[in-house]
Amino acid sequence: MKHLVSRHSVAVLMAALSALGFYGSQDSRAVSDPAYNEGVKLYSGKNYRAAAVQFEQALKTSPNNPDVIYYCALCHQLSNNRVRAKQLFEFLVSRFPTSRVAPSAQTALRQLSTLSQPVGREPERAFNPFQRRRSGGQMQVGSATRPSLDADLAQVPDEVRIPFEKHGDDIVIQVSVNNRTVPFILDTGAASVVMGQNHLQAWGIVKGEAQNKFAVGGVGDGTATGWMQNLDLKIGPIYRRDFPCMIQDNLPTDPLLGQTFLKSFNVSIDDAAKTVTLAKKGGSAAARVAHRTYFAHEIPFTRNPGGHMLVDVLVNGRKTKMIFDTGAEGTCFTTADCRELGIQIPSDARQSISNGVLGASKTYNFPIDRMQVGKIVNENFMISAIESNKSIKLLGMSFYGRMKYAIDTNKNVIVFTEQ
Repeated sequence: MKHLVSRHSVAVLMAALSALGFYGSQDSRAVSDPAYNEGVKLYSGKNYRAAAVQFEQALKTSPNNPDVIYYCALCHQLSNNRVRAKQLFEFLVSRFPTSRVAPSAQTALRQLSTLSQPVGREPERAFNPFQRRRSGGQMQVGSATRPSLDADLAQVPDEVRIPFEKHGDDIVIQVSVNNRTVPFILDTGAASVVMGQNHLQAWGIVKGEAQNKFAVGGVGDGTATGWMQNLDLKIGPIYRRDFPCMIQDNLPTDPLLGQTFLKSFNVSIDDAAKTVTLAKKGGSAAARVAHRTYFAHEIPFTRNPGGHMLVDVLVNGRKTKMIFDTGAEGTCFTTADCRELGIQIPSDARQSISNGVLGASKTYNFPIDRMQVGKIVNENFMISAIESNKSIKLLGMSFYGRMKYAIDTNKNVIVFTEQ
């Protein structure tokens, strides 16, 4: 049976439970939140572990506030939860590179890489988001510049072409993991690089110490746990050492190459030539790779804290945000999403079973009147509704069909062209 849900269904909601675990659209303003204020008090009293709990709670309210993210990461670092601290610092540097706390986050990442920071001791040059510096009698917020490419990316050519195979609608490329070459699904809908412990065992890679385990969400009624482990990844000349990967107990699909890896590149898929082009973000080839065709539709995207690419979609005239997901065969909602969007599931909808990481779920398949993304319109369009109280809105391969597409991470647009 073909999978109607994303191949990364294991990771559809994992960001909510692992890397950042929350969605939102707030800006980087001062936070007025009881949990945040309590976290500040606990931090000031050097009770870092309890402060981290409060800042985690505050992140649910203010997921896009760099100050909250930084303080949460710092408290985890000071209480020796290095895995969680590194996740948060990396997200902060990636998502808010020009924020005033980004340079301090970059410094913290370097300290974490040496594993030399004593527990409970303030890191050198720790940034206090509440403190402003005076200049000429005026209160002035510190500024930051975009961090430079790391050492691994600096060695990567500006443009790399990688052959791929199609397994159904999946784009499968060869990736070397700790010197073992194995197939991965290129999945823009996966927030992380994801694999299962079953893969590590098959490849003869020793499982790392599973610190900071977290629950994995997804489709189905079962349960699963995940953890982070650093592995060496190589795709052609692209070599990322000690790259953070999410491992879960068992992943029933091929491993997933998700956004934590892809976000450093403009990605262009040529289905006819069976090649994926990765142009280094900020490099000389980046714009040319994404915009090599004149007749193109540019669709803006944003990222949620988990790293998923979100696009604005009109569903029967109602606006919503959906995950752009090359790992999804169909365009999928849940029954909870249908209620939110006013979509009536017809009594004669074709029923099937969708298999996810947490088991099987009943799915209803039926057409809706109209879906539109930018100028791209599909009418009488078939969707799948998975029986679930969660929200999983996936804009899959069925919507953009045989169109060519490229991801421009400089301009934050997806470029669709007819073929």
